[in-house]
Formats: sequence, C-alpha cells, structure tokens
Amino acid sequence: MANTRILRGKVYDKTSNARYVDATIKFEPIKGVSGETTFIDTDRNGEFELDLSDEKKFPEGDYTLAVYHDDAIMEGDEPTVSVPMEVGKNFQNIPMLSKDQFSQSAGIGFGATLVILLLVVSGYYSYWHIQYPVPLDAQVAKLVEMLEEYQELEGEDNVLGSNVEVSVVQDSSGTSPDSITFTATATPANRFVMNTLDTMRIIAMNTLANEKLDSSDFGKAYVFLIDEAQRAAERGKEAELKLLLKEIREESSQKPNNFFWDIYPMRMLEILLWALLATLLRLIVNTGYYLFRKRFIKSGIYHSLGLIFTVPILALLLSIVLSFIKINIAFGEAELNLDLTNIYISILVATFIGLSPWKAWDYLNDLADSLFKRLN
Repeated sequence: MANTRILRGKVYDKTSNARYVDATIKFEPIKGVSGETTFIDTDRNGEFELDLSDEKKFPEGDYTLAVYHDDAIMEGDEPTVSVPMEVGKNFQNIPMLSKDQFSQSAGIGFGATLVILLLVVSGYYSYWHIQYPVPLDAQVAKLVEMLEEYQELEGEDNVLGSNVEVSVVQDSSGTSPDSITFTATATPANRFVMNTLDTMRIIAMNTLANEKLDSSDFGKAYVFLIDEAQRAAERGKEAELKLLLKEIREESSQKPNNFFWDIYPMRMLEILLWALLATLLRLIVNTGYYLFRKRFIKSGIYHSLGLIFTVPILALLLSIVLSFIKINIAFGEAELNLDLTNIYISILVATFIGLSPWKAWDYLNDLADSLFKRLN
C-alpha cells in the first residue's frame, strides 16, 4: 500500500516532454488549513518528492501545488492536493509550457482581428436581414409569385375572363302561364386563380393564428387584402388583382417578428451565421482570458482558425439531424419541448454549439457509432 503522506511527481514540458530541472515547487495550505508552506526543487530528472508525514506541519486538509521556473510556466491553474492522499493518488505530475510559446503581441493582434471580424459579420448580418426580410409565409409568397407569373403568361384577356351561362326560368308572376325569363349568370372562367387565392387565405389564417397575429392590426389588414383579391378575381378585375397581389407581397414583408430567415436555403445560412457569431464571441473571451494571465500561445491561433471554419458546419449538420428528433427536457414537474423546425430553437441550438462545440462533436460521434453498429 502506498504511503499516503508522501507526494511524488515530475515537472515536464507538455510539448516536448522534456523534464524541468531545478523547478521550485511551492506546497501551500488553502485558507482555513493550519498547515505550513514549504518549498522544494526538482532533481536532475525533473522529479520531486514531498514528505508530508509530519501531521503537525501538514494536518489534514487541502493544499495547492505551484511550480516556478525561469523558462516556463504552469499550463493550468494550481492543482489542489488533499492530505492525506487516497491510496494510489500520491503522484502529481505537472505539465509546463515554455515561455517562448507565449506572445502578448500576437494575442492582442489576434483578439483585435476577432473583434473586427465579429463586427463585420454582425453588420452584414443585420444589413442582409433588413434588405431581404422574410415574407409572411413561404407558401403564401410562392402562391403570390405563381399568380403573378400566371398573369404574365396568360395575358389580361384570358386570366379572369368570364363565361356567361344562360338559363330559362318560368316566370310564375307573369300574366301568361307560358311567360319565361332569361337569366344570365357570370361565372369565373378560370377556377385556378380562385382556388389559389382560397388556398392562400387558408395558409395565411393558419400562420397568423399560430403566431398570435390574427387579431392584430397587421393580421386584419393582411387578410383584408387577400379577401379583396378574391373579390377582384370574382369580378374579373385583372388590373385590380395585379395591384392587390403586389400589396400582399409588400405587406408580408412587414410582418412583426420576421427578422430571422425561415425559408430554405436562407434558413441554413441563418444557422451558419449564428454559430459563427457565437464561435467568434467565445474565442474573443478566451483570448482575453489568456492575455490577462499572460499565457496566450501563438500556435493556438491555428486551432482557433480551424474552429471558425468547422463549428458553423458542425452546427448546421447537428441542426439537420435534430430536426428529425423530438426532444423533451424535464425540469422537475415542468417539461420543455424542443422543435428544431422552429427557427428560434434552431438559432438557440446553433448558438450553444458555437459556445461549446466539443459536446456537439461528441454527440455526433456517439450517434455515428450507434448507427454503424446497427448497420453492421
């Protein structure tokens, strides 16, 4: 059984695995522990051994272990050691990073570049969304476009022209029992236009109801325009119908809360952009943190550039996968249903992936492994 009062370890370079000779080890009790602070140097093999068997000098409790060397600094925070140690836990190997790997100037330059890139992407994102807003509904927009193209192809004379149906009706109020009345009824010659407008109204009503806009001023005005388009079609007013279709298209772009693109393929670009913005924000925070600690590693720039290009694609792939899965998250008695077909949920997931990509990568790996096992 190992002596749980002796702490052993080595101090080595994380990159080259070289040992650091004459590195100073500081063993210090955490606040609230009455132990002593002691120092010891590593030997020619870069190893150290601390004898903590004196319970008066090193009573039970938590201690921190710090390493100091002229040419290197510790990779992470100072590790915590519990005294006495568990059996088998009396080894504490400490990785170091050579100081020539760090560069404050490179970190400042890279951080400034990230901030500029974040502002540029955010600016273009806002500009594109203002210039190309989302219509009321993709299906409604498609129907409006279809009717406009149909008008151009068929011409004004053929789109809404009416046929006159003549029927013979006996007039019972007439003076003669044989008197008759000719009744002429105009019916729309093209039912395609009328059916398309009916479908448009149904889709618009459902969309407005789902987004709780049916009783709003916008919703009432929008439905009114569709109703007027139906009446214009019934009366055979081609020019009036063309004008109303234009107004429907323009009005749909004014729908409240329509800033986010929810139409393919623009929806995919929305997910990519939000994942990119979240990734840039995460890298800016990390860069600032390492600059504050004076531990910015120049080679880490290549890793960060890789994240900028790969994380948005990872977010898009995961969003596509999750769109086929219904997710229920329980919070005690409450339950949250995540529907990835909802653009707001998709943006939220893309943002989380940008902030923490490794968990998303692990999920895709596990999903792929499970799939291949089932296929085999």
